[in-house]
Amino acid sequence: MIDILRKKPFSLFLIIFSLCLLLSIPLINKGMGYDSIGPRFFPWIITLPLFILALNGVFRLASRNKIRHNYDNLILPFVIVLLSLLLIEYLGFIITMTLIFTTIAFFLSQSDLIRKIIIGLIFSSLLFIFFSYFLNISLPSLIF
Repeated sequence: MIDILRKKPFSLFLIIFSLCLLLSIPLINKGMGYDSIGPRFFPWIITLPLFILALNGVFRLASRNKIRHNYDNLILPFVIVLLSLLLIEYLGFIITMTLIFTTIAFFLSQSDLIRKIIIGLIFSSLLFIFFSYFLNISLPSLIF
């Protein structure tokens, strides 16, 4: 198993990162008396499955004889999201998220680009409406 963690440093990073997050959740203030869930609830929801999935990935790799080294499917979405953080101020939420959804969908399968653009535009518009009107969270608006 140690050999697998040496060959897959990202798995080791995920385990250490999620473990540090799990250990830091009790340090979060409990919040006011009227908070029904409290500020610790969502970090638990995100961090605990991350830790479990990271451990599961390491044990799955340990059970395999052959280890694949294909980081393209991990690096490309990461780069696209980083670029979107730079573009969201200039292009707005809807256009940036449409570009993200379309680009990732295009690299997953290279067929019917127009349909992917339309689906990305609809999905990003629905996200914008949901955050703006139902959650009252202001997102960067369009260029216009």
